[in-house]
Amino acid sequence: MANIALRPTASQFFEMVFKRDNLEVETDELLVPDNSVLEGLPLEHLYVKPELSGVIVIGYIPRGGEIQFNPKKNTILHAGDLLICLGNEDDLARLRDIMA
Repeated sequence: MANIALRPTASQFFEMVFKRDNLEVETDELLVPDNSVLEGLPLEHLYVKPELSGVIVIGYIPRGGEIQFNPKKNTILHAGDLLICLGNEDDLARLRDIMA
């Protein structure tokens, strides 16, 4: 409650983002598959692709590791890593296709 009172704009933003009738923002967990074209590349590779401009990686879990919030762009992707993403449905689908 104190957080809402102290940061009303941030609270309002998250309410808006997660209400499906306002925006088309979804969360998804995407596993980097074996032999993915992204394997061995830094996370920033996702951010330079215009077709993925609507995707934000908010969490990263290396295979067998612990979750990292807001992972660094130089994080190297490996098969078995999990990306926790926010984005619209179309951009998330494109990312799934690219990762395959």
